[in-house]
Amino acid sequence: MALGDPGLGKCLDMLSILYFQQFKETQAIEDLKGRLRCSQAAVEVTPAGHTLLSGRYQSLAASYLEMYKETSDFGYLAAALRSENLYPTGVSAQHSKLPEDLQHLAASYLTMYKDTGDFHHLFSALKNGHASVHQASIHDPKLPLYQYNLTTFYLDMYYKTGDSGCLESALKYGHASVYEASTNDSELVGDMAALQSYDTIHQKINNSQHLKTPHSQAAVSIIPVVQPINPTFLHGLALSYHEKFKITGNIQDLEASLKYDCSAVLFTPLGDQTLSYYLQHLATNYATKFENRNQKQDLEVAQKFATGAVAALQRGHPDHTQCQLKLGNLYHRQIYGRPRSGTQKGLPEWYFVKYGEPGWLDYNKQLFGRLDEEEEEDDDGYEDMAVSELYIHNTPKYFDGLVSSYWHIHEKAEGIQDLEVALRPGHLAVDRLPIVYPDESIQDQDTALEFNQAFVDAAPADHSELPKHQKNLAVSYIRRYTRLGNASDLSTALQHGHAAIDAMNMDHPLFVQTHLDLARIYKVKYTATGDAEALETAISFSQTNLTLTSNLDSSSCRSELASCYQLKYQSVGNAQDLMCSFTNLYSGINTTPLGHPALSYYLQGLALSHLFHHSKTGEIHSLHDALKYGHATIDATYMGDYRIPHYQQKLSACYLAKYKATGDMENLEIALNYGILAKEETPEKHPELPKFHEQLIDCYETKYRRTGDIKDLYAAATCAKIALKETPPGHPNMPRYLYIIGILYHSNFQRDRNFDTWEVAINCCHTAVLKTPTGHPNLPEYQYGLALVHADMYRHIARPKDLKSALSFFQLATEGLSIGHSNLPRYQQGLGRTYQARYRKHEGLQDLRTAQKLFWAAIQGTPKGHYTLPSLQHDLALCYKYKYKQTKDPQNLTIALELYNSALQSITASPQLLWDIGIQYIKIATELRTPKILDICSSVLNILPSLLWLGSSINVRHETLIRQEVPAFISIAVNIALKSSQPQVAIEFFEQGLSTTHRQIQQLNRKYDSLENQLPDEAKKLRELSILLKQSSDEPHSLNYHVLAQDRKNLIDKIHTHPNFSDFLLPLKYPKLSMAAKHGPVILLNVNDTATDVIIMLSPTLPPLHFPLPEISSQVVQAYIKSLKGALRKLTEGGMSFPQATFNSPEHVLNDIKKWLWNMVVKPIFSVLQENGFSRGRLWWCPSGPFTNLPLHAAAPPTSKYIQSYTPTLDALVHSNSRLTQPDANDIFTAIGVIASEVPGWEHPLKSVEGELNIVGKLFQHQGQQLKDEQVSLSNVIQALHSSAWLHFSCHGEQDSNNPLESGLILHNTKLELGHILGIDLPKAKFAFLSACETAKGDGNLPNEAMHLAGGFIAAGFQGTIGTWWVMTDQDGPLVAELVYEKILGKDNIPDVRRAAEGLHLAVQTLRKNRARPSQWMPFIHMGI
Repeated sequence: MALGDPGLGKCLDMLSILYFQQFKETQAIEDLKGRLRCSQAAVEVTPAGHTLLSGRYQSLAASYLEMYKETSDFGYLAAALRSENLYPTGVSAQHSKLPEDLQHLAASYLTMYKDTGDFHHLFSALKNGHASVHQASIHDPKLPLYQYNLTTFYLDMYYKTGDSGCLESALKYGHASVYEASTNDSELVGDMAALQSYDTIHQKINNSQHLKTPHSQAAVSIIPVVQPINPTFLHGLALSYHEKFKITGNIQDLEASLKYDCSAVLFTPLGDQTLSYYLQHLATNYATKFENRNQKQDLEVAQKFATGAVAALQRGHPDHTQCQLKLGNLYHRQIYGRPRSGTQKGLPEWYFVKYGEPGWLDYNKQLFGRLDEEEEEDDDGYEDMAVSELYIHNTPKYFDGLVSSYWHIHEKAEGIQDLEVALRPGHLAVDRLPIVYPDESIQDQDTALEFNQAFVDAAPADHSELPKHQKNLAVSYIRRYTRLGNASDLSTALQHGHAAIDAMNMDHPLFVQTHLDLARIYKVKYTATGDAEALETAISFSQTNLTLTSNLDSSSCRSELASCYQLKYQSVGNAQDLMCSFTNLYSGINTTPLGHPALSYYLQGLALSHLFHHSKTGEIHSLHDALKYGHATIDATYMGDYRIPHYQQKLSACYLAKYKATGDMENLEIALNYGILAKEETPEKHPELPKFHEQLIDCYETKYRRTGDIKDLYAAATCAKIALKETPPGHPNMPRYLYIIGILYHSNFQRDRNFDTWEVAINCCHTAVLKTPTGHPNLPEYQYGLALVHADMYRHIARPKDLKSALSFFQLATEGLSIGHSNLPRYQQGLGRTYQARYRKHEGLQDLRTAQKLFWAAIQGTPKGHYTLPSLQHDLALCYKYKYKQTKDPQNLTIALELYNSALQSITASPQLLWDIGIQYIKIATELRTPKILDICSSVLNILPSLLWLGSSINVRHETLIRQEVPAFISIAVNIALKSSQPQVAIEFFEQGLSTTHRQIQQLNRKYDSLENQLPDEAKKLRELSILLKQSSDEPHSLNYHVLAQDRKNLIDKIHTHPNFSDFLLPLKYPKLSMAAKHGPVILLNVNDTATDVIIMLSPTLPPLHFPLPEISSQVVQAYIKSLKGALRKLTEGGMSFPQATFNSPEHVLNDIKKWLWNMVVKPIFSVLQENGFSRGRLWWCPSGPFTNLPLHAAAPPTSKYIQSYTPTLDALVHSNSRLTQPDANDIFTAIGVIASEVPGWEHPLKSVEGELNIVGKLFQHQGQQLKDEQVSLSNVIQALHSSAWLHFSCHGEQDSNNPLESGLILHNTKLELGHILGIDLPKAKFAFLSACETAKGDGNLPNEAMHLAGGFIAAGFQGTIGTWWVMTDQDGPLVAELVYEKILGKDNIPDVRRAAEGLHLAVQTLRKNRARPSQWMPFIHMGI
């Protein structure tokens, strides 16, 4: 056919259509290209002004659009827009197709906008949409459609800009579309009555196969009959009113939205898949109405519509599970009001929810089953369901709801089975569905880099696509640099980024994005190298971007600019930079509509800026704002978004800062929890993972500083090693992790003083300094750490080279920071401490002045209330103390006293630091003879509960007692009170230092009747927490244990607000303590370096007596303890076979100790008792310090009339007296004996056990039971402990000096440990006879803690016990047991616990009369009443 032939165009049109039909069948891209070539040719052969030209332009535009859909090449979309811009110009304004063509053009611009986000395309869509409406005839049947489309354009504009005028325009054209479509307003009324009136479609729904779901019947009443009006227009109007309601809060706007949504439902045919969408939106509107009016019927209507939405979808439809979730949430609201996203908050849902009915359980069980079915279907070919974005993003929510339901049943029924069921899906939610990351594999990133590199290498310099690929290549290289740390990748990224920007003009669609990429690359360069010029360049690029974009498109630019200013503030400390960050972030938020992805970036930036402001100023409101915006960031981010772990990590940092500001342990646990979540939700090998480990390190190390638990330090070290392992060699973050490991090893060195540990610390810190370039912002920190390690070694062994290195690196670190930098006070403190250490060695006054000057500067640079301030005040006070020694000017001590007083008021300092401060405070106050010295002692003793934190393990608390020298301080405080002539106060101080860990255990075991009578709810909660704490004691380092301990503390603080319980569980005052002497005198012994103080509590009505034993110092007592240990060691090694008369034999040594105790200690005390009318009867020893390791009870002669007992604390004796009941013949007695144990090392048989059990059995034949040999399992013994009032053990015993909690009684095949006993609730317990070795032998390192089995039974609730100090002779057991129990039973044959001490007294007298060796009768002691 000839070129000018008029039929050529028609042939090309037909050929274009054939190509498109063939494409539909083959999906071959070549067919689309054929269509495009024919359309292009048809336009070219059509003369200008021809009537077919506009149609052929339209066909060409459609061809370009199809190519764009297949290839995602923006060039085709741009060509489609050019074609559509051309063909309307060739059409007369009166042409009937003009409105339709303009509508096509508007739709194309909208597609371009949605793909690029370019606001100008949205504006063009709006402009052409307007033109389409105005060009259409009023009788044009498509006019309502054009008006509806204009409504959606205005809604998009409103979402983009937040301009309420756009919303009003959307409403205007929405109304027009609806009322053009229907002239009868009554047709538009769609309320519930109308929707429920369609009963005639029951059969139709039941016959519809895809609607046969559990919700079919509920859907029957709301699925409408088809009506002749387009529901899409109605729904568009409903959406507009819903958005208007969000702005105005006017309930009439919400009612209007409901009206048009109801109408949309009415006019949607059954089976149309949009029906579910309209029903769902209608349910949402009613739920919104419920939230505003709180009327239950609105929520019930919402549930009904949501049920219909589920029913209207086929099973397997992509939206089916989402509709189920929304229905479940509505049931959730019925119980709790508004649902909360526990997973997004970083904590499990059941952790927050406390009340409600389990009405939402059934639906969630069904939904959980639905997900299980889907998982099974995956195996049958439904793989897409398992990995769909909807499924991945939302399944954790489904599990979260089910967990909530079971948790509420557990709350009601208190059944562990329901709780276990609740936990199972919660774990599945974490395990099955990880965070979805956009870059799913390193291989994909590398492939993208190779592709872009190949294109850039092959393309000619003038290729139009070259700048785009250079830009992409820059991004690929910087990603690889972030992952691997190869410096060449960083320089290559900059090279390609600049090449891309140089090849673009300002109108290039990627010009702004490339600028932004360059800003990010320079920011990465700064963080890696510390190059300040790189940061300034990043700021410059970001600022340039703001001038190139409107407020509507500047979200990324502002966010990036704010981030750069934050980095600059961290480096320089200039407040102006932080203000610039705030300005950009607030501006970004004000111009970003809700739901926009950039909103979370702005919120996160605000959280960080407020956190930095708090770090600088110490202002608590900044910290609250940081937390507020941190939570808002997570709330504004879709669940499953790959950014969530990053936000959780930052939220962890905010909570950690809050802990440091408030000292509240709960904040530390929340910080740790968020840190763990961030790590666990991040894939392995992800480049951000080491950063999340770093946050965990900070949390664990802070926790270690608070609790002293070495497990926390080890956990921090483990995280640091993992972070280092995951960091490639040469990566810029490598020095950071080396430094962290060095600091952690330094912390361990401070604990164990192991030189190998110090070597690791010094090598790591030194390597970190060497590998960090000069000028890097982290270099001062690494120099500070290296100086810290050197300085600590100098204080330890005083090596001059360590002093030189410490001073040098401290100086470098300090000089590397600008004035006002937040780290400067810390570095000044380190340098000051080094000068102070040199002063202590050489007493050079200049060193002291330099240290003093540095500490003052550090204090002035530290915000008021900052957690580091007490430490600085402590260091400065020491300077004034040393200065006093030089000058003898008391003014120096006065200043030191003021500093210590201020430091001691801190609520943020660690208890360990406050304890150290308190000890120094008292020393200075004593020297100045401050009148309020006793108040100061009381303040320091009030630190003990925090120092010996219940949330720490008992072992950690014991380590703290030793490390902080608590017994020594108690001795000092008691001595101060006695010198102040305040023996009653001295007794109160004395009591606070006795068996602190036992007292904590006793408080967990006790019942508080008065609390239950007056505050029953608080009493119940306290009892529940106590039970949980005892059950969790095996893992005290766990999160749950610390949270429980904090909850208990908060509850006790609340109880203190009640006027009748202001002293609840606080240390007892003397009037209550005096009741310990209700049945006989109590003797307290307090020894110090110069003398021993004796305090005798004669009775509750008589004042306590005090007198000194000036010749007995702690050194003298320790010497006799050493002799005793030596004698006992020989006794054990010799099998108790030494002849009594041998010089220096164990028996000879025991006699010497006994004589010394009688002459120097016991006899003077007994003389005072006799002078005051107490010459016989019961008395109790309550020794402290080293006296707890000497057998005071054995010193008296056989003729003594005193019946002696011990008590671990006065409170224990008071409590036992208060619980004393009348003897009961029905009490259960259990005798437990093990002749030959199967426990390795304890197979040696005890021949006398059989006879001992027989004797005891005869005495208690009416109320007794026996467990022997194989019957003596741990479970049987624990059962006996629960059920028995009286217990007799005849077996081997062991005192573990390394771990006192593992001391125990040897059973048949295991051991009943002290730790077991302390964790058992023993409501019936009265008396335990421990006929075994070493059951009353304490730990010499913990003299005040009564860490032995006899004391443990008292702490667990027994009123009295008999135990042995050391190894007992096997054959003595039956005799002693018989004499004791005969006395206990008495003439009436009813056991009375008060007679046990007298029974032992008679038994020991009998042994002595029978000429038993001292080693045989001395070990038996009685404890309790």
